[in-house]
Formats: sequence, C-alpha cells, structure tokens
Amino acid sequence: MRAKNFVIAGIILAVVLVAFSGAHFITADNDGIVEGQVYALAYTYKAVVKGSGLEGRVFDFADRNLPKPSLFVPARDARGISLIRENTTLPPGTVRKMRIRVPTMKIEGVTYPGYTYVELQYHLGTREPQSIVPTVIPKR
Repeated sequence: MRAKNFVIAGIILAVVLVAFSGAHFITADNDGIVEGQVYALAYTYKAVVKGSGLEGRVFDFADRNLPKPSLFVPARDARGISLIRENTTLPPGTVRKMRIRVPTMKIEGVTYPGYTYVELQYHLGTREPQSIVPTVIPKR
C-alpha cells in the first residue's frame, strides 16, 4: 500500500512541475536574452522589415546556442521611444538588454503615468559604413 502512495505522489509532483514550467515558458520572454547580462556580439547591422517599412537593427550574437541567436529590434516603438542605444561604457563588441522604468511625472498640473520598456544597448567593436540596408522577412 505504501509503494502505491509513493507512485501516486510522484505522478502528482511531476504533473505540478510540468504545469509550472509550462506556465513559465508561456509568460516568459523567450528570446533567451537575460536582462542586464552582457553578451558578445558577432555582428550588427541596420535593416528594414519587408512589407511594413519598419526600421531597426539586427543583432547576431557570438553565442549561437541562444534560443534566438539573431534578433531584430525595431528602432522605435509606437510612442516614439528609441529601443536601441549605443552605449560606449560597455566593452567593445557587446550587447545588453535593459528594462527602463520611467516614473509617474506631474508636469504643469498634468499627471503622466509611469511605464517601462526594453532597450538593447550595444557597443560596436569596429565601425564600418553601411551602404546597403537589407530587407528582413519576419518568420511566422
């Protein structure tokens, strides 16, 4: 009787663990880039999304084992906030994902709500002029 109880408890524990890990993957940002961590950059270039004309930058990471080793980031979001910034305090040839928090502000009696956004900061190792801006076709 005791062995049967252990088997049932083990099955219930496995189901609970699978449910929690599934919920994590559904709600998590699955680009594989941890906020605040510095990653080696293999290459980066300006690009445009085919059909929409959305301008941005493609980041190719040196670590090809990431879930998304190549990532397209739009230059600006719908509010006009820049999502890409060159940060010369980073080591050359690196990129880092940062969550930026803007607090609630009161300007001339009008209260503007706070918000957060994700920004990719990068520092180029070498700089060459980019004469051709390729068109990126998004995966479905």
